[in-house]
Amino acid sequence: MLVQSEVSVLEELPYKNLLKLVGRGKGLVSNRNLKFLVTDWVPGGDLESARKDMDWDQIMRVLKSLAYAVYVVHRSGYCLCDLKPENVLLDQWGNAVLCDLAGCIKTGGHVEIETGGYVNNEDGSVATWEHDVFSYGMIVLQLLTGDVTKNNTGHNGFEIAKNIITRAEELTAEKEAAEENAGLVKLLKEQLIEQFKQMKKEKEIALGLLHLGLRCLRDRKTRVSDLEVMQHFHDIAPFDMIDSQL
Repeated sequence: MLVQSEVSVLEELPYKNLLKLVGRGKGLVSNRNLKFLVTDWVPGGDLESARKDMDWDQIMRVLKSLAYAVYVVHRSGYCLCDLKPENVLLDQWGNAVLCDLAGCIKTGGHVEIETGGYVNNEDGSVATWEHDVFSYGMIVLQLLTGDVTKNNTGHNGFEIAKNIITRAEELTAEKEAAEENAGLVKLLKEQLIEQFKQMKKEKEIALGLLHLGLRCLRDRKTRVSDLEVMQHFHDIAPFDMIDSQL
């Protein structure tokens, strides 16, 4: 059920990558007079249900459109604060559509709704873009490796991220600058889901995305920004591929 705070967000942010509020009314439901809201039908279901059966092109489309959605929310003065696969729907083209925005608040506000495993507890309770970038990084790793908790114990987002980053740093620590990706290649081979291990050109892009995901999980001072995430996708595949559907 949509709460009033979520309704306000949907009315103020009428973007194609956010669930669209199309109407409201009241009527008799099960012998009770109730008020109701009507939103667009998004046919692709939620990302959590779809992610295990997605191919490479579908994953790329989701990550690109989700990066765009997060960016425009931030530029509108809001933070999502509870970004996770269950709160991402897929439209008829496979683009990400943000939903369940009850936790979405003005930048600088107090975070009240969040989900363990997608938050860094050290980020504090003030809503900033860093919260959402961290969550985005977790989603990147989920889509590429199958599960953020693979080869990691516990379900706290900060601990999972710390374990993943520590592992990557251990693999790269003793490499020369010219071989700085060698450790990440090894990590990629260990963690990447089976269908991507057979790819050639796409495997290099997947490696870059894995690296991007790791940068999203770093501490606040060195964490990649939402703009840099957008730039990454622009560099590897211009947005005109999906612009017509955004």
